Amino acid sequence: MERTEDQKLLTQWHDWLEAIRADIRELLFAHRVFWKMDELQRTYPTPILEGPLGSWMAIAYFYWLPAGVRRQLDEDQKCVSLARLLRSIESNRSGFSWAAGVARDIKELESRGKAIIRYANNRVAHLNKKEYENWGTTKGANGPTAAQVGEWMDLAVSLICKYEALVTGRDVSQRFESWIHKWESELEHRFEASSSEKE
Repeated sequence: MERTEDQKLLTQWHDWLEAIRADIRELLFAHRVFWKMDELQRTYPTPILEGPLGSWMAIAYFYWLPAGVRRQLDEDQKCVSLARLLRSIESNRSGFSWAAGVARDIKELESRGKAIIRYANNRVAHLNKKEYENWGTTKGANGPTAAQVGEWMDLAVSLICKYEALVTGRDVSQRFESWIHKWESELEHRFEASSSEKE
C-alpha cells in the first residue's frame, strides 16, 4: 500500500524530531550544568575553577550555547532544525488539525532567540568589525543574558515535547529532566565531598 503525502510528512517530522531532540538535550545539559557549577562554586569554592579552567568553561559556554541556538533557528533547506520543522508543519497545517497554533510558536521561538542570534552571528560564527569595536559599549552588543538563554532553552524544550506528542504520540518530557537531574545531583555530591575533605 502506497503511503499518503501526510504519512510521508509524519515520517519525515519524526526523523527530524529525533535529531533535534538529541541536539537540544545536549544544549540543555550544557546550560543547566554550567549554571549548576556556578552555583556550587559560590557555595563550595574550588580553587581549580577560579583560574584558567573556570575561564575556559565560561568561554566555551558563551560560544557553544549561542552557536547551538543559531543552529536550531537555521531554516536553510539543507538543515534539520527546530525552526525548519515548525515551518514545515506550518506549510502543511491544512492536513493536520493540531497544527493550528504553529505560527505563534515560530514567532515566539524567533523572538526569544533574536539577541542570542545577533551575538552568535557577530561574535561566534563571524567577527563583525563594527560590533567588535563597540563591544561592551552602549553602541555594541554585550551578548545575551543568562535569563534570555534560559528562557529560549525552556521554550525549545517545551516545543520539542509538544510536537513530539503531536507527531508521534510520545511523552518525552522526562527524558530531559531525569537525565539532567542525575548530573546535577552528581555535581552537587562531588562539590560537597570535596568541601568536606578540606575541613
